[in-house]
Amino acid sequence: MFNNQRGVTLVELLTTITLLSIVLALIGSIHLFSQKQFIHQSEQVNQQSEIRNAITEISRQIRTTPSDQISVSENTLKIDDIEYRLEGNQLLKNRSVLAENIARFSISLDGSKLKINIESEQTILKDITALETTLTLRE
Repeated sequence: MFNNQRGVTLVELLTTITLLSIVLALIGSIHLFSQKQFIHQSEQVNQQSEIRNAITEISRQIRTTPSDQISVSENTLKIDDIEYRLEGNQLLKNRSVLAENIARFSISLDGSKLKINIESEQTILKDITALETTLTLRE
């Protein structure tokens, strides 16, 4: 017979497979965690972007409109012939959706100061995005 047999025993093979399985499981769980974090953070960034765009658009419209064409009633903002209001969880500009997943849209007019507050609904990570701006109306 052969005295010089080289090879891998069954115990060595099972040990190697077990260690490789553990390493692959760890790598897989890290990958899944990273994917979830990416999805949650992307959702949060999209929500912040929508609110920021809504505030920017409303502010731009207010700055170009004389104060006698701006009215506030029951959290509805009318600027000339454009109406901004919260319906359900959507912020509407006339009848089109300006932003979604909005929890609060509040407007207050104090003399020539118009205060606008937009707040998002909670995300999966329990984050709430809120933006507030105060504008001085022009005559």
